[in-house]
Amino acid sequence: MQSLFQLKQLPVVLMASLVLMHTSLLFLSTLFICVHLSDQFQPFQYNALKQIQQFLNYPSVLTIFDSTWDFCNVESSPFLTIVCYEDNVTQLHITGNNGVFPPSLPQNFSIDALFSSISSLSNLKVLSLVSLGLWGPLPATIGNQKPSSFCHNEALAVEVSPQKLRHKERKAMAVLVSSLVGGIVGLAVIVGLSLWVFQRRNRRAAMKGPSTRLITEKLSTVNTVKLLSDARYISETMKMGANLPTYRAFPLEELKEATNNFSHPSIVGEPSLIQIYRGKLGDGTAIVIRSIKMRKKHSPTMFTQHIEMISRLRHNHLVSCIGHCFECCPDDSTVGIVYFVFESLPNGTLRSSICGGGETLNWAQRIIAGIGVAKGIQFLHTGIMPGVFSNHLKITDVLLDPNFHVKICTYNLPLLAHQNAGFMGGAAVSSNGLKSNIGGREKEVEKDDIYDFGVILMEILVGRPIVSQNDVMVVKDIIQVSNKMDDTARRSIVDPTIIKECSTESLKTVMDICLRCLSDDPTARPSIEDVLWTLQFAAQLQDPWRHDSHHIHCLSDSNPNNLQEQISRG
Repeated sequence: MQSLFQLKQLPVVLMASLVLMHTSLLFLSTLFICVHLSDQFQPFQYNALKQIQQFLNYPSVLTIFDSTWDFCNVESSPFLTIVCYEDNVTQLHITGNNGVFPPSLPQNFSIDALFSSISSLSNLKVLSLVSLGLWGPLPATIGNQKPSSFCHNEALAVEVSPQKLRHKERKAMAVLVSSLVGGIVGLAVIVGLSLWVFQRRNRRAAMKGPSTRLITEKLSTVNTVKLLSDARYISETMKMGANLPTYRAFPLEELKEATNNFSHPSIVGEPSLIQIYRGKLGDGTAIVIRSIKMRKKHSPTMFTQHIEMISRLRHNHLVSCIGHCFECCPDDSTVGIVYFVFESLPNGTLRSSICGGGETLNWAQRIIAGIGVAKGIQFLHTGIMPGVFSNHLKITDVLLDPNFHVKICTYNLPLLAHQNAGFMGGAAVSSNGLKSNIGGREKEVEKDDIYDFGVILMEILVGRPIVSQNDVMVVKDIIQVSNKMDDTARRSIVDPTIIKECSTESLKTVMDICLRCLSDDPTARPSIEDVLWTLQFAAQLQDPWRHDSHHIHCLSDSNPNNLQEQISRG
């Protein structure tokens, strides 16, 4: 097996340029140095090369060693190359082939002895021994080569020590790293300043522009059209709210004009967050505007979802929203205020028509009012998907339109939940608060509104405000006792203004459903469909008695002759 041995040593020789001289002087000096040095080829190098020749069994390519001392000037060939620097051998290349060299080395050949001779060439940098029959690992004697002193002491221009070289390398690396860090920091500063200037210019432009106080519409009217195209929604909303204005997005300027630039607000809920304005549109429509200041955490997606839900609450027995408006913050264009535009009802609350100081509703009108409230609750529960439950209903949240039709103005929606109390009505204790401390009552959201409706029926019956939890408990006990007795006992606890107007069966039926709605056990309370059916049955029981007694006044300006006709129209 033939092997290739190559020896390379470092460090790399660093040479400095000689001072340029005149061309002729440089040529003569170089010629003189070469001739002078050729006579000084050191004997130990000569002996080492002769030993290498002997160890390799005197190959023919090395016969020139027998006829010259000047090995540095031996002409190079494909089989032998000797490179010198200042008469010191630095490279030795010997290549053999099977046709010229003997097939094997001498029997007494020692690779250790061979490399001992080679290591005596202290300036040797490159060694190549090819196709000479050598085999086996490199001997340890190769480490005996003395380090070259020529890189330390014989540089032509300057003295360069390894310590100084490493110091220069570290210094150059430090300069490079410092330059990179400085460049990155400078670039970051430039980019930051550019963004700051760009944002500042945009902010100034937004503050100067006339559009900063205008509304950026986030909700497409296509969503409303899609909702109206739903078959179930059409069957309920279009039929029950056909006389309502079309829901739309209002320009901010139109609302300013309708409210005299939002003057004289009524603050509801947390101060400065929710306000109510009353106004009139250009076509004469009376409106009520709920203004809600939004926090930064509210996203446009949330606005869209809630406004879509609010726009679907359109029913003859609900105070319906007829539009909305966004007012954006001038600094970052986010929604700062949401305005909801509702229809205005001028005739006050159901409480003021029952226990107010003026003319009150008679028994037939009170049944119709109860049916209207029940229909509004039914629509909130089943008329839209998903249903709206736990609306915290109370009698002051039931308003009357010009025809004395009742409408609920309370919805359990996130954007409106904080402003229900006092909206277009007098103060009242929430029925949800009244029932909150009743022991043993399970929280079932589907039946919360039924309990609230029972409190409303209770006030319709007795004709006086129910303002505390104790009032609810006391009046409930009185109704339970009197309802188990005779007609005289029942009439003794109801509003004196309706004692002679209600039939025995109709009054008892309303008392029965009222007590069922106020059951402490939510599962024992009737569904809203049961409540509606029972009240309509009470109206049927009252209608023939009304014609016989002639004690019932007209129910509305239209003065229908049949109570069922009035119920169906309601």
